[in-house]
Amino acid sequence: MKSVYQINHFTTVETLGDDELLAKSILLSTFFEAAGRLIVDQSSFKIKKARWDIYRSPGSSLNGGSEIPGLTGIEAYLNSGGALSRINWTGSRRTA
Repeated sequence: MKSVYQINHFTTVETLGDDELLAKSILLSTFFEAAGRLIVDQSSFKIKKARWDIYRSPGSSLNGGSEIPGLTGIEAYLNSGGALSRINWTGSRRTA
């Protein structure tokens, strides 16, 4: 049998000094390589810095990356994706 599509996803969290955590979520597939990173306050879990990067995509059409200032201040934990729907991806939070 020939494998035509493969995907792996993993998340790691490590300490950065005494007061910060670095959380990384990596997606590797047949067609994509992408990463999301958060630097978080260790005591409150509030996001200090967020960034996404796409390293490989079909035809390089989605390649690139950016800081996500709209996530700053949001409490970060696994499965906290609901907060993402309130983000204006140009940088500010939506209020409605």
